[in-house]
Amino acid sequence: MAKKTAVNIWTKAELNKLKKEYSKTDTQALAKKLGRTLEAVRFQAKKHGLKKTKSYMQSLYKAAS
Repeated sequence: MAKKTAVNIWTKAELNKLKKEYSKTDTQALAKKLGRTLEAVRFQAKKHGLKKTKSYMQSLYKAAS
């Protein structure tokens, strides 16, 4: 049987920070800042239709090459 984990409800302030910073911030860094898991941040971002900016994605691509 799957282990049940407590769900921490996101506050308005946390969601506002997520919406403001997600598109241009490293997700891992944002998760740490919010005190949330990477999965939780990704899930909320997807739920709210948030995406990374094109320039942010290009900067990742340039850093990797």
